[in-house]
Amino acid sequence: MTAKTLESYREAVIEQWATELQNRTLQEMRALLGEAVKLHDSSDCVDYDEKLWQQIIELRNSIGKNTLTERCLLAKIAKALDQKDYDVASELQIEVQQKIEEFIKLYTVYRKNLFLA
Repeated sequence: MTAKTLESYREAVIEQWATELQNRTLQEMRALLGEAVKLHDSSDCVDYDEKLWQQIIELRNSIGKNTLTERCLLAKIAKALDQKDYDVASELQIEVQQKIEEFIKLYTVYRKNLFLA
């Protein structure tokens, strides 16, 4: 294989990864974050439920909700992909995947404590 062929293949693989990340993975993550809803009544719960829910909200917001002063991780990934800054997009993807795993674990603990698991 020639160097030109290898470079062409590398570019194609990167483009495929970027397209899948932008068009599928980020959308699936947004959907997952949106599915997490408060399941307890604040007037009829224990402090542990409230604490878990607050942690879930904070994590969800850092992953998928922009503020006036800071962009969320998903928006940062989308921007990096738009700018073709694939190194940054890759680093952010790793970070967001770790936070999504933490989010899922927290929400699972929260549901189980409410006897909904």
